[in-house]
Amino acid sequence: MTFSRRTLLAASFAATAAAVARAATAARVPTSPEVPPDFTGLSFETAELLSGSLLTPANTSLIALVRRLGRRGVIRLGGNSSDRDRDRVHPSAAAIAALAGFLRATGWSLIYGLDLGHGTPSEAAEEAATVAEAAGPALIAFQIGNEPDLFARSGLRPPHWGFRQYLATWERLAAAVRAKVPAARFAGPDIAVRGSWMLPFATRARPRPALLTRHFYAEGPASSPSVTIPRLLDTDPGLNGTLDPAEAAARATGLPLRMSETNSVYDHGRPGVSDTLAAATWGANLMFSLAARGWAGVNFHDGPGRPYTPIGRSSPLARPLYYGMLFFAAALPRRVALFPSLWPLAAYRIEGTDARTRLALLNLDPSVLTARTLPAGVAAVSLLRLAAPQPSSSSVTLGGATVSDDGAWRPRLEHPAPGSPILLPSAAAVLVELS
Repeated sequence: MTFSRRTLLAASFAATAAAVARAATAARVPTSPEVPPDFTGLSFETAELLSGSLLTPANTSLIALVRRLGRRGVIRLGGNSSDRDRDRVHPSAAAIAALAGFLRATGWSLIYGLDLGHGTPSEAAEEAATVAEAAGPALIAFQIGNEPDLFARSGLRPPHWGFRQYLATWERLAAAVRAKVPAARFAGPDIAVRGSWMLPFATRARPRPALLTRHFYAEGPASSPSVTIPRLLDTDPGLNGTLDPAEAAARATGLPLRMSETNSVYDHGRPGVSDTLAAATWGANLMFSLAARGWAGVNFHDGPGRPYTPIGRSSPLARPLYYGMLFFAAALPRRVALFPSLWPLAAYRIEGTDARTRLALLNLDPSVLTARTLPAGVAAVSLLRLAAPQPSSSSVTLGGATVSDDGAWRPRLEHPAPGSPILLPSAAAVLVELS
């Protein structure tokens, strides 16, 4: 007897429904850590501060869109431009003051990256003092260096550059910052690929870090023909290899762990992949996965004119990945639990901050639509859909609605009849509120 992919996926969906039935009677998710209220984050290049027009209290559209993602969250400033020689120009005091005004307007906090590539200890200390004074309690921590494990590859350091040299340089800058800002806290190592740096940084760095950070890009480079929607959606092996060393370091030290920079495809994203429904579903799945594993948060990287940016610079500002982030926010997650071994379906049980129970179902197959009913005893109060005409479409909606440039969003919830099937189109997702 042979089985088609559609048959196998239907069986997987049935297994998901059975798992939901077993879990739906539970009052809460006792084994899952609480999702921090500032879990959601955005990452911006330090170069954005040099233009002086984006992260300011005058940018009411960006403020509204950020607030739509949550009353609390984290803005991270860093990226390659935080370490590249920007003609030795660092953000001005006026630009940093504007950033502080943006943070006050949104209610979000800040992780601020200092220049390890070309900056001196005295320059780092002066910049840190300006940021600390302007941001006040909104400042979570300073990061020193962006992806320092790639410095030798990028030409910022000689070929022999490694963790020992990095830590010695990092500590010189951190000591200078602490001398100027005694209450300064630090995050790191903000690496790209070398997970082996996580534990020694967590245990040896002085001052002791307050937060562990690293990066993850599901695919890349953007120019590679191997970067496709099916590969983007099937990122579990690469993701686990990224998460495991970081989580081991966090367990060994008790430090919180944040994905301080992530997105779909490195080198600025790939058109037709990073700006699609599939990317929105990928982003939502990453957020639920990290929340279920106990991470403190995740920051999606932004960039003007880049296919992967969550928030654009011209109308419409809300881009596909933004809707994946909003899908996560709409779940009001307090605790998240994954139903394992159901690929290509990702299913999460969510205990909401409103004490309601929800189920997030994400179809990670870009070619198969499923239709199944929930098992007896499990009723859906409402459905909220993350959808588009097809997986490669950039015309993404959440609840059948788009988010306007002023942050307005008027979703339409579905209220299915008991026993009616729930459709889960290819590369789409649905949030089910359970009775």
